[in-house]
Amino acid sequence: MTQHQKDAALAVALMDLTSLNTSDTTKSIQALVDSINPTLGTPAAVCVYSDFVDDAKIALAARELNHVKVATVTNFPTGDAPLSDVINETLISIERGADEIDLVIPYKKLIAGDAQTVLNYVSESKKACGSRAQLKVIIESGELKTDALITQATKLAIEGGADFVKTSTGKVAVNATL
Repeated sequence: MTQHQKDAALAVALMDLTSLNTSDTTKSIQALVDSINPTLGTPAAVCVYSDFVDDAKIALAARELNHVKVATVTNFPTGDAPLSDVINETLISIERGADEIDLVIPYKKLIAGDAQTVLNYVSESKKACGSRAQLKVIIESGELKTDALITQATKLAIEGGADFVKTSTGKVAVNATL
């Protein structure tokens, strides 16, 4: 394997293969998993809506790719759901077999100056995950716009117990930028 191939395999291994479309079906999730080419590398996770977690698990197992995690999203994509709904969604997703929960923070609250709500969403989601799932927190950096808000969101995610901090949902006008 050349260095270029090793670098490419490492890059793939650090990414989530994602389908978060309103048109997703069991068949499209199967096709997503079928698109994995292990000779090019395997993704860290397959990220799908909660309704498709079990489909992704079954499809991965059928391909003997059980080491690939299944992630799902909560409070997605707008960050506007009530905390009780987010926690219920988290618990249901874990029961369906999700290994990772990608929480969108209530970033509009942070922009309005309400850091405590953001911290509550992260810390309560972390409690719901317990030791059964990792918590990845999406700060929606393109909507936060300023370095100060991006820094504050990141610190709140870490303080609340995030295992990872992610930049964006990919569903807004400006996503991750340098």
